[in-house]
Amino acid sequence: MKSIRIRAAKDVHPEYSVRGNRAKVSRGESPAPKHIIRDVGEIVEGAAAVDLCLGDDPPFAPHDEECRQALLAKLNSPARKGTLESLQNLYNTRHKLSEGRRKYVEALFEKRASELAGNSPAQRAVKPVAEA
Repeated sequence: MKSIRIRAAKDVHPEYSVRGNRAKVSRGESPAPKHIIRDVGEIVEGAAAVDLCLGDDPPFAPHDEECRQALLAKLNSPARKGTLESLQNLYNTRHKLSEGRRKYVEALFEKRASELAGNSPAQRAVKPVAEA
């Protein structure tokens, strides 16, 4: 299962640490850089590749059919649909909640708004092509 990076990113280098870099310099080695630049087009392979394609602004998109099918299965899973329905119901009855809980529900709803509308990048990536 493969996904491909569609947005460049800057990550912390896994070998970077202040203490580790000091030790490397004292041994005469070059220190690890603080950041790694991840370029568009990077391909990630593995079971977690599908999870990188989820969200309102995902950094990855499905790269092969196996990943598309896994993404479609995740989007259509009963547990995920139940969670979204519960969130929609909470949002519709938010006026009954305390101010703090209302703000929390509104923030959750805003975060998942495109998915609830059926227009998240993941949903667009797996929509079937209309037959001619």
